[in-house]
Amino acid sequence: MRGLAAGWVLRSGAVEETRAVAEPTEADLERARVVVAARLRPTPVVGLKLPGGHGEVLAKLESLQPTGSFKVRGALAAMAAYGAPGVRVVAASAGNHALGVVFASGCLGVPATVVVPETASPAKLAALRRLGADLVRHTTTRTSSPARPPAHGSWPGRSPVR
Repeated sequence: MRGLAAGWVLRSGAVEETRAVAEPTEADLERARVVVAARLRPTPVVGLKLPGGHGEVLAKLESLQPTGSFKVRGALAAMAAYGAPGVRVVAASAGNHALGVVFASGCLGVPATVVVPETASPAKLAALRRLGADLVRHTTTRTSSPARPPAHGSWPGRSPVR
């Protein structure tokens, strides 16, 4: 593997080890492009004039994706790359990442479980349920987070999607 990076990060007052991530190859990028293009329409780029005639900015309207966010692109690419027969993926999120994972799960036929905090937005939970999410509610405290639920982090046959 080339371009491997790992390290440490300070989160909520605790030092945690980060995972090593390989730099994507040209083949990885092409596989991701193919899977995303087969399942999502391109979103438009529109020009928006700045106030006072100070130029223009370009806005890519990713809010027009089926989940309302660009996160669905990464979820499709990751699940297509790492999903395998008999493997259920697990994601910890109650937001756009969760919506992307559940959407990708349905598109690719890869079962997914989403771990959400007890404090998750009712609107996001409703959207996840509409997409058919397998939800696990998790109580968060100062020493735990939905990213590492103690009871569910080591389910056999499940792979995390980050």
